[in-house]
Amino acid sequence: SHMGNATGTTQLLLAQPGVDLTEQEEAFDKMYKDMGFWIYKLDGKETHTHLLRLSDRYFSEVSGSFNSDRQSLRGDRKIVNILFAVGIVILLFSVFNYINLSTAQSGNRAREMATRRLMGAQRSEVAIRLMCEGEVLCFLSLLIGLVLAWAAAPFASELLQAKIDVTDVFQPLYLTGMILLVLVVGGVSGAIPAFVISQVKPIDVVRGTFRLQTRMTFSRVFIVIQNVATIVMVSAALSIWSQTQHLINAPMGYDMDHLMAVPSLSSDSVKIQTFVNEIRKLPFVQMVSLSQGHPFQGGNNNTFSYEGNVISEQLFYGDSCYFKILGLKVARENNVGASTYNFYVNRQWLAEMGMTEESKEMIVHPYPISGVMEDFKIRTITSEQHPVLVIIGKITNPWDFLVKVSGDEDEALRRIDEIFVQCFQHHIADVEPHPYIKDQMKQAYASERRLSTVVALFALVALLISVLGLLAMSTYYINGRRREVAIRKVFGSTSAQVRRRLTGTFLVHVLLAFVVAAPIAWWLIGKWMLTYSSRIVWWPWIAFAGVLCLLFSFVTVFTQSHQAAETNPVTHLKDE
Repeated sequence: SHMGNATGTTQLLLAQPGVDLTEQEEAFDKMYKDMGFWIYKLDGKETHTHLLRLSDRYFSEVSGSFNSDRQSLRGDRKIVNILFAVGIVILLFSVFNYINLSTAQSGNRAREMATRRLMGAQRSEVAIRLMCEGEVLCFLSLLIGLVLAWAAAPFASELLQAKIDVTDVFQPLYLTGMILLVLVVGGVSGAIPAFVISQVKPIDVVRGTFRLQTRMTFSRVFIVIQNVATIVMVSAALSIWSQTQHLINAPMGYDMDHLMAVPSLSSDSVKIQTFVNEIRKLPFVQMVSLSQGHPFQGGNNNTFSYEGNVISEQLFYGDSCYFKILGLKVARENNVGASTYNFYVNRQWLAEMGMTEESKEMIVHPYPISGVMEDFKIRTITSEQHPVLVIIGKITNPWDFLVKVSGDEDEALRRIDEIFVQCFQHHIADVEPHPYIKDQMKQAYASERRLSTVVALFALVALLISVLGLLAMSTYYINGRRREVAIRKVFGSTSAQVRRRLTGTFLVHVLLAFVVAAPIAWWLIGKWMLTYSSRIVWWPWIAFAGVLCLLFSFVTVFTQSHQAAETNPVTHLKDE
C-alpha cells in the first residue's frame, strides 16, 4: 500500500508458457498509474515500464538497483567487440608480416621456383606449393595458439570476470570454424607470394629486376599499414588508461582516503554500540561515524515537483562526526540555535529551489537551514550534480559505520572484521567485498580498467609484431643493398651518411603512418571520450604514441644500418 522508492528492488517475473511479457509494457504502465505510484504522477516527467528478458540482461546497459549491478554478473559488449576487433588486427598483422617476409625472400625463392619450372613443373603447381606452405604454417600457429590460450585462460578469466574454458573450442561447430579460419588465413597469406613468385620468368631472376620490383611494391605499403594500426592502438591504450585514472582519482569534494564503509547488519542498539566502542579502542582507528548513506553510496533519493520542475534531492543522515570524517566543507553557518537535528543543504539545492545563501528556512520542508555546504559529487565523478540535504543528529539505526583508519589498510580491515564477526556473526566481505570507499570507486570503473588492460596488452603485442616485422624487413632490405652501400663508400660516402640514408628509408614510412594514424586515432578516441562528462586532455597521447613508434623503429633499424655502414666495401665488391 505504500512504496517509498521507485528503484528499491529488482523484480524477476516468470511468464506463462507462450506469453511474451515485453509486449505487456503498456499494461504495466496502466497498473502502476491505477495504483497511484508516485513516480507516474510527477509533473513534467514521462515514466514508462521497460521489461527486459533475463537472457538479454547480460549485455544490457539498462541498470538495475545500484547494489544489484555491482554484485550480479554483467557482461560488457564493448569489451567483447574490442577483443574481436583487435584480435582481427593482430591476425592481419601476422598475415602482412608473412606476405612481407615471403616477398622479401622472393629473390631466393624465385630461383628455387624457376628451377622447378625448368624441371617441368607447371606454374599452377608452383603457386599451389607456396600456398600449401602458408596453410601448414597457419595450422602450426593454430596448435601453438591453442596451447598459449590454455595457459592464459586463468589470467583472461580474472581480467574479464568471466569463466573462459578453452576446451569449448573443440565442440564440432567451433572446430569446423577454426579449420575454415586456417584455410582462409593460410590461403590469403600464401596467395600473394605465390602469385608474385609463380609469375617470375627465369630471365628476370638472372637480371635481378624481380627482387627490386617486389621490394618496392609490397614491403613499404605493409610497413605503413602496420605502423598506422600500432600508433592508433598505443595512443588509444594510453588515453584510456589516463582517463580511467582520472575518473578514479578525480576530486569529489569529500575525503575518501583510508575511509571504509562497514555495513550494519542489525538494528539492535546494544550490538551497534558494542561494535563502535570496540573498534574505537583499536590504535589505528582515527574516527568512527554512524550514517544512513554516504556520498559514494548515494544516500536516499527524494524526488518531488516544485513550481513545475522535478527536483531529485539526495538525503543523507549522519552523526556529529559525519562532516569531519568525510571532510565536507561548510560554506556558511546560519547559527539557527541548538536543535536535536541540524539541516545542511548544498549550493545546488539552493539554486534549484531559487533560494539564496541568506535563506534561513526551507520552502519544501518544514526545517530551518542550519548551513550551506560546498557541492560534492555522489557516486562517481560522471554522475550529475544533485541537490543534497544532510541531516545531522543521533543515528539509532545506521546503514553503515564510516571508519577512518591509518597505517596498513589490510591489517586494519582484518582486525575490524574480527570484531564485526563477534558482534554480527558475519564477515564484512559477506555483505561488502570492498569496504574501502577508494576500492569501491575503482570497482565502479572496473569496465574501464579492464578495457585499459586489454587494449594495452594488444597494443604491446602489436608493437612487438611491428618491430619484429620491421627488423626482418630491414635485414632483408639492407642485405639487398650492401653492394650499393659498398659502391657509395668507394666513391666517398661516409659511414654516417650511409647510416642516415638506410635508417631514413624506414623512418619515413613511420612518419607517413603517423600522418595517416593521427586523424583516425583522434576520431576514435574522441568518440569514446564523449561518453564521459569529465574528461582529460587526451590528444598529446597521440603525439606520444607516434614518437614511441618512431623511437622503436629507429632502434630496430639502426643496428642493421650501422653494421652495413661499417662493413669494409671490399667484402662485398670482391664477390662481384
